[in-house]
Amino acid sequence: MATHEIAVVIPTRNGARWLADTLALLRGEAPDVEILVIDSGSTDETVAIAERAGVRVERIDPRDFGHGRTRNLAMELTSAPLVAFLTQDAVPEPGWLAAWPEAFARFERVGAAFGPHLPWPDTPAPIARELEEFFPRFEHPAAPRDPVPLTTLDDPFLSNVNACYRRACWQELRFPDVPYGEDRAFALAMRESGWALAYVPRARVRHAHSYPPLDFARRYFDEFRALALVFGHREPWLGPLSLARYVARNTLADVRWLRRRRKLSTGAAVRQAPRCALHHTTRALFAPLGSRGVRLPGALQRLLSLEGRAVRAPGQGDAKRHAGAASGDSGREGTAAVRTARRSQTDPYLAGALDVQGARPLNRDRLLAVRERPLHVAFVVPPWDKGSGGHTTILRFVRYLEERGHTCTLWLHDPAQYRTWAWNGVLRHSIVHDFMRVRAPVFNGFEHWHGADVAVATGWETVYRVLSLPDTGARVYLVQDHEPDFFPASAERVLAERTYTLPGLRIITAGRWLSELLRDRYGVASDHFELGVDHEIYKPDPRAQRIPMSVAMYGRFVTGRRGVPLVRDALGLLWQRGIRPRVFVFGTEEPPEMPFPYEFVGVVSARQLARLYNQVTVGVALSLTNYSLVPLEMLACGLPVVDVAGGSLERELGHGSGVLYTEATPAALAAALEELLGDRDKWRDASSAASAATAAALWGRAAERFYASVESALQAAARAAESADGAARQVAVSDRQR
Repeated sequence: MATHEIAVVIPTRNGARWLADTLALLRGEAPDVEILVIDSGSTDETVAIAERAGVRVERIDPRDFGHGRTRNLAMELTSAPLVAFLTQDAVPEPGWLAAWPEAFARFERVGAAFGPHLPWPDTPAPIARELEEFFPRFEHPAAPRDPVPLTTLDDPFLSNVNACYRRACWQELRFPDVPYGEDRAFALAMRESGWALAYVPRARVRHAHSYPPLDFARRYFDEFRALALVFGHREPWLGPLSLARYVARNTLADVRWLRRRRKLSTGAAVRQAPRCALHHTTRALFAPLGSRGVRLPGALQRLLSLEGRAVRAPGQGDAKRHAGAASGDSGREGTAAVRTARRSQTDPYLAGALDVQGARPLNRDRLLAVRERPLHVAFVVPPWDKGSGGHTTILRFVRYLEERGHTCTLWLHDPAQYRTWAWNGVLRHSIVHDFMRVRAPVFNGFEHWHGADVAVATGWETVYRVLSLPDTGARVYLVQDHEPDFFPASAERVLAERTYTLPGLRIITAGRWLSELLRDRYGVASDHFELGVDHEIYKPDPRAQRIPMSVAMYGRFVTGRRGVPLVRDALGLLWQRGIRPRVFVFGTEEPPEMPFPYEFVGVVSARQLARLYNQVTVGVALSLTNYSLVPLEMLACGLPVVDVAGGSLERELGHGSGVLYTEATPAALAAALEELLGDRDKWRDASSAASAATAAALWGRAAERFYASVESALQAAARAAESADGAARQVAVSDRQR
């Protein structure tokens, strides 16, 4: 192996324990190989060990360290076409250095590769077993020692504990500047950019943590807190029975592993079972706790964190920080924060900028060009959560356009900075993994905006951004709810209301009710479409057995317009009267407080929801503003629904549709639930009507209506441009005549 082919980078901070062994092995295999140690404030012998070994040491301030940022610096400070990364506690096995170039030489589009982590002889059994079972799954069954390109994984693994990168790939993508998970984010971006990831079995390192039980728990808190912050991952809570099964299953596997791999007697292996059980219990408890860690007070986070660190979710605390001078908490620092606040903080929605600068003029050249080629449509979207119905609708329209030969892009507009850390590849992974596969690339922000034939605003806060975007042929406003109702009397409410009357936007609404509301309240004309149902998933299942006296309850308490407290109190009234249905709560990640026992379903896949809707007796998913997908999907499964009278669902479906409408009070809702739960004939009639009422709710029809609005927006923009040209010609003629 030519030593100039590869460089080795080791970020360190107090890493003296293993560094000498690592450097000795590397020098023994390739005396002239380029090695870079980037140290961020070691107080032990780390730097001295590196200097004695004759390797280059780059010192940085600990405050400047970042997992992505520091590795980008390392790539810039090295020059080899391949750069391998180790962590300070990963010790290579013989042959490690020579294994990497072979993998990259065999597969031209391999952008990065990783190798296995081996346990130490004294590594605790749960960790050692996990490592030994995890990495072999990447091996090629016919040639387990050969490098394997991994191009089809839905959730690709890559760890900078033991990894190597092709410089050309890094130059295209670079590591994101995130607090954790820069390697996994890079892998996601590689997959979306057409690069392959390889597994190299011979590039082995010894690496495993052997913390006391409490430290393991705190480490899991740190890891899953970071995954939640960067990737939006939420580890599910396990109920008592599921937790017991999880711990027992894994503890038994550990005991078997100890007998097989470490040759312990049955008695000796069983004596280690309590510690194994404790390990699995702490993981099952602290992983989901870490997933929700950014919501905890800073002092509690520091107590639970192995790093002793509190993490603030992006966008949190800005108002408090800027108000520091007024409250006396920050003195000059608070005043300075106000004076130096960025534009995105002082005018986050860009409404003030629109008042000063006006909307960007439309691009007439695009209006002429689109007559001869497919469209490029850019959707500007607000941040999303897994399961968001509004984003599901947007992506269905994206898919429809792509299937007809048009191209689309998705642009995250995030004025509250909820997803500042999210890299483009991570965002696209979320779209594909949590919603549906589309070809559209996803961009966090507008640094790389490259114009669009049509720009689509998809929420009130995106409208001001869309009107400010240059190089746009036409603009469409997709309105899926009356969003001013999301707010009390506030600036946000005023700004949301204003978006309906801003000129230059073709408005299309989700449903007739919303279109009529905009007409009656704001004097605004709009197109509309009816929400669709995925009938391949949501349909009656003749094999399913209905659970007598059962209710599926949409339980997203944090969304006020869902009226969840009304449903909770209605069910509570039934329980007080001795009517005790089995209640299944879904649509929320956190189990809510209820005055009665219930079964928590959480946020699950569409097929799991369809199974639930085919098993329960009645569904309740209120919406006090515009109607949503949930009741339609319930009805499509033959599940009767209780909803409030006089609302959007009644306007869309009318009566005789499997919906029992009633007043928006707990008592009235309780009476309606009791009627459907107790009257078998009424339930049967409602179930039959439900399936029939939604048969015509087709996404293809909705997408056609949306595309018609896009074409209308282009035609209106073209007419306006021609009218402006005609007026300009008349002025020119008049000037010549004078």
